[in-house]
Amino acid sequence: HAEDESTIKNNIEYYKHIYNDSIPFSLHAEIRSREACFKATQKAILVAQSFKTPLHVLHISTQEELNLFEPQKFPNITAEVCLPHLWFSADDFNTLHGFIKCNPSIKSSTDREFLRQAIKSEKVYSIATDHAPHTKEEKQKPYLQCPSGMPFIQHSLLAMLELHKKNYFPLTVIAQKMAYNPAQRFNIKERGEIKEGYYADLTIINLSKEQRINSSSILYKCQWSPLEGNIFSSCVEYTFVNGKMVYQHGKIVSPPQGMLLEYNRAT
Repeated sequence: HAEDESTIKNNIEYYKHIYNDSIPFSLHAEIRSREACFKATQKAILVAQSFKTPLHVLHISTQEELNLFEPQKFPNITAEVCLPHLWFSADDFNTLHGFIKCNPSIKSSTDREFLRQAIKSEKVYSIATDHAPHTKEEKQKPYLQCPSGMPFIQHSLLAMLELHKKNYFPLTVIAQKMAYNPAQRFNIKERGEIKEGYYADLTIINLSKEQRINSSSILYKCQWSPLEGNIFSSCVEYTFVNGKMVYQHGKIVSPPQGMLLEYNRAT
């Protein structure tokens, strides 16, 4: 992803002068600021346009950044948005503190709403999780020692289904931007869609069955989630990886079935 490190470094030094080593987590969006994001993303896009090279920018977190993308004019310059920026806003630092510290930082509720509204547009090419399973002990450290990132992959589909039910986008957009488009962008062989001859990576969902996120239902080795306490109005019933059922009604029911991905490098 794109952030200007010199801007971030200057911001850290500024707030260290005020707070020493006790910088509040609520200032994370001021330290890893929107200016740092915009400056780096704009530079990367201008270079890609100049040299006519493909570019995929990860973790767009602000309205200004997303507005830099022109998919009709430059279809090989694409943007990814990740779920922490779609689900949380900077206001959540007041309750979740370091548990939602990530890079780029979570921005304002206005940015979050803009990103949500943009999912159904061509400006957002793909959606990812930025899954980073740091331990709870690590995430409870002071700001400067607290690592950035959070676990999100287990509940990524539930969060997207919730946004779908709030009428941000149709169901088909979830499959397109979390499966089909990534496979297309990186020329991954026989993945990303339900098609004869393709690997059966499938998720069976129930749109009318609630699921509460609590510690007993979390499957991560890090054993926590920033979504604990949330109640989702949908649930995942089954998951298949390479045609093998690996998840059923909240439980892992199979050894790992993953395979190395293969790519069409010539295209």
